[in-house]
Amino acid sequence: MNRLLLLFITLLTVAYSGMALDFEDGDFAYSIDTSTGRVTCSGFSATGAAKSLDNVTIPIWCDYDGFSYKVMEIGANAFAGCTSITKVTTSCEKIGERAFERCSNLATILLEYGVKTIGSRAFAHSAISKLNLPASLLDNSFVVNACDDCPNFRTFTVDDANNYYSAVQGVLYNKSQTNLIRVPVAKSPGYWFYESPKTLKFINSGSCANNCYSGTDKYDVEIPYGVTYIGGYAFENVSKINTLFIPGSVSTIGQYAFYNSQINYFSVSHNNPIELSTDVFYGANKNYLYVPVNTWQKYAEAKYWKDFRYIKTGGCDFYEFNEQVGEYIVTTPATDDTPGEVTMVYGTYSKFRSHPKLQATISHNGYNYNVTQLADSVFAGNTNMTELHIPKSVTNLPRWAFENCSYLKSVTFEDGYEPLVVGYRAFWGTAVRELEIPASARTIQMEAFDNMPWLEKLVFNRNLTTTVYSNAYGVTNPNPWLRVYVCWSQTNNWIDSVAKWSETPTKYLRVPCGLFSKRVSPSSVTFTQPGGLSVNQSGPSTA
Repeated sequence: MNRLLLLFITLLTVAYSGMALDFEDGDFAYSIDTSTGRVTCSGFSATGAAKSLDNVTIPIWCDYDGFSYKVMEIGANAFAGCTSITKVTTSCEKIGERAFERCSNLATILLEYGVKTIGSRAFAHSAISKLNLPASLLDNSFVVNACDDCPNFRTFTVDDANNYYSAVQGVLYNKSQTNLIRVPVAKSPGYWFYESPKTLKFINSGSCANNCYSGTDKYDVEIPYGVTYIGGYAFENVSKINTLFIPGSVSTIGQYAFYNSQINYFSVSHNNPIELSTDVFYGANKNYLYVPVNTWQKYAEAKYWKDFRYIKTGGCDFYEFNEQVGEYIVTTPATDDTPGEVTMVYGTYSKFRSHPKLQATISHNGYNYNVTQLADSVFAGNTNMTELHIPKSVTNLPRWAFENCSYLKSVTFEDGYEPLVVGYRAFWGTAVRELEIPASARTIQMEAFDNMPWLEKLVFNRNLTTTVYSNAYGVTNPNPWLRVYVCWSQTNNWIDSVAKWSETPTKYLRVPCGLFSKRVSPSSVTFTQPGGLSVNQSGPSTA
């Protein structure tokens, strides 16, 4: 009784003085919070430190002066910097801030039932690769930076009995999977939203921040359609994203959402810029912003959006990994019964392929979409592509479609392909040798075939009602031996159509590599080359 009274008087005195009561028991040191009576493990005791323990189990109980006390907490910085530790097991209610920070050899953490709260940077700079959250962990009790700077950390798992958290493909969500809470810091950005729940609405503050993925590649990342909110600092210090696609469903972006990020390209699909109350791109790489067609002026004038160095049209509603990888605008939504329609705005990964296959149909989030349009400059500047086949689902051949694809030698079209227009400079600067224009083409725009020094054969498959601009072939690097084939039954119509080329300024006299002579028979046509050289080209028999 005297000992109990003495302990009570001691605790009362310590509490009155505002001090903690520190003591050691075995391998660990403890303190009693005199205001709450909670016992906290504050690290190794002198005895424990001397042992350089590697497998550490935090005791549930400790003894002091003949009495037992339940260990409720692992204190802030308790084991910080203890590089001997490789494994930790605990059921303490609270793991304090930086409790195991810089335990660089700590590879395994077993959180048993009883753990309710995990503090800021509790396991930062450790060697863990995965972390299982127990059923006892409370709502809003996991600080998103608890495992920051862990170069191997790629997977969250959650006890099925937990009422507040869940995990999908190693990414941490709330139980209802409407909120993305945390992406493991070493997870490849290519898998951040892989098989993400269709219920996802919110990307929480800091949820994708401080990614330390060690790979050298940068990834194109699509935020799933349906997400409405991107939280503050959500993508802070992210460096391994090439293009980030923000879908039209996003209505709010929190402060400094992309703070200090090194994302190369941002792509949005909002016809009207999201109103930003703060500079969400502060410190970010503000070089390229892709926006929907006909919205350039709006973004060029919108607060914070206008700070991008280059604003280009061609925003995307989603990004699809298919045999032919590209970026797409949804022009007609899909339903369960009817495919939607999309425009391909950029052949992203085709720049790494010599023989890309443009698909007629793609799938996204369980829906099918027909690829019906190609955007301006869709493949422009692709110097690796050597050939391309275009499916009949596509209805246009846009401006600058293949401009400066300097190694592109062959473009073929599926039977039934019916573009109405061959766009301005569509084939400018390519190495195409033979080109057959589909019969559906109504208009051949200026310089469509200019700067094609290797073009030897140009075929028009139509009873000509086509408008061919006078400088469609142009004068830049022309091939003087280009052969032009037209529908023989309509030869006179063709001649009448292109006769105006002879009336254009001298610089167009090579169009199309000379002028058709009026001396035409059903079985032959004569080209008059510049300088007066005549070349007779035999045509098919009309019999």
